[in-house]
Amino acid sequence: MKIFSVLKEWLFYGHIWIALGAAGLGWMSLVLSSPVDMIRPSGVVDEIPWLLFFSTLGVYTLHRMISYRRASVIPETKRYALVKRHFYLSLAIGLSSIALAAYLLLEYLPRLWPTLLIAAVLTAFYLVPPLPGWRRLRDIPYLKVVWVAAAWTIMTHDVPLRMVQGHFIGVCGGTFAEVNTSAINIREYICRFAFVLAVALLFDLRDIKLDKLHGIKTVANSHPKLLQIIVPLLLLVCSVLGFANTVVMPYPISYAITLAASYLLCIPVALLTFNFQEEDWYAIAVNGLLLFPVVFCLAWHYFSHSLIINIY
Repeated sequence: MKIFSVLKEWLFYGHIWIALGAAGLGWMSLVLSSPVDMIRPSGVVDEIPWLLFFSTLGVYTLHRMISYRRASVIPETKRYALVKRHFYLSLAIGLSSIALAAYLLLEYLPRLWPTLLIAAVLTAFYLVPPLPGWRRLRDIPYLKVVWVAAAWTIMTHDVPLRMVQGHFIGVCGGTFAEVNTSAINIREYICRFAFVLAVALLFDLRDIKLDKLHGIKTVANSHPKLLQIIVPLLLLVCSVLGFANTVVMPYPISYAITLAASYLLCIPVALLTFNFQEEDWYAIAVNGLLLFPVVFCLAWHYFSHSLIINIY
């Protein structure tokens, strides 16, 4: 039983679970934005999930370590217990993951650096003040979740789309047949931001005591009733946008219904979260929401025996 306990701890508190969510969302962006008649002359599609997995694993591991070292009183929680017991192993995982992500990004830096610069600034200053005496981004009232949603939207949607530019050639010489990919991409920007924002708002429930201790105002600790309206509303918006994105694809209507349903099924989990305070619930169920649309999208393609990207 001990081995299962160790695996559970590293999977859910060692940021592997959330890294899988980032990798899956990046893959889903490519699925939603890719023509059905495209061939793949390079391995860039395979690299994107790995890039997002390692960058997320590295950033979240190092962020947790910085929080641990900066805390005046070490929090007695499961997410910090792992760092406390395996500090140098966590450091090695964080640094090696960032190094692997940087290696995968190297080829694409000329077209990605402006986007990556924005994501890097958001990530760095989220936890560390830009200058001595300044606020961290997370300390600005009510905006902590906005920075998280913005960084995730950039990394899991914008970066994958920029990476595949020039790497796809339609079999008929075009890039998409009778489908407006620009409209799909814009809707998915909004959808991804709203989705991650909803998940981040739920995590503010877990951090109510910690945020109050540091004097950080959030919707969860200042307007809890409003939070119970905002989160389901955001997920409903995601469902509508998900349906709008997939219904225009040359696939059965079941594809659009499947993706729309995946967001709607997040709502019961969100509603249950308002009554849960257990750390495992947030680490497993709430972080698991990030994989809901990915799993539904993947299952539809698998069971329908239809792939959007054909490999020749």
